[in-house]
Amino acid sequence: MKLIVDASLAVDFLEGRESAVSKFKLAEELYITIFDYSLLIAGVYKTSNESHNLYIIKEFIKQNLEILPFEKKEALVFAKLKVDYPDIDDIILMKSSIIITNSLPFYTNNDIYEKIKKIKLIKG
Repeated sequence: MKLIVDASLAVDFLEGRESAVSKFKLAEELYITIFDYSLLIAGVYKTSNESHNLYIIKEFIKQNLEILPFEKKEALVFAKLKVDYPDIDDIILMKSSIIITNSLPFYTNNDIYEKIKKIKLIKG
C-alpha cells in the first residue's frame, strides 16, 4: 500500500503511537507533502533542543518518506479546488491538490478533508 501521511500522524509515529506505527509498517511507500514537511520543521523550531530534533526529523524523512512537491500541475488543481471549495483554507486546498495529483490515499485525522470529494481518506 502506498499512502500520503500528514504531519500530525508523522509525529504520532515518532512518538510511538500504535495506530500510526501499524499503518506505517503496512505501507510499501510513504509520502508527505511539502507543506506537511514544513509543518514538521516549524514544530522543531518551537522545541528547546532545536538542532537535535531537526536532525531527527530530517533523518526520519530521509529513511521513511518521500516529499511530494507543489508545482504547476498541483497549482492548476488548486485553482479548481479554490473555486469549488471557497470556504476551505488555502493550505488545506494546496495539500489536497498534491494528494489528488498523486492519486494516493491520504492518512489523516483532520475531518476537513472529508469535504473534498476527490480525496481517498484513511482515518487515523
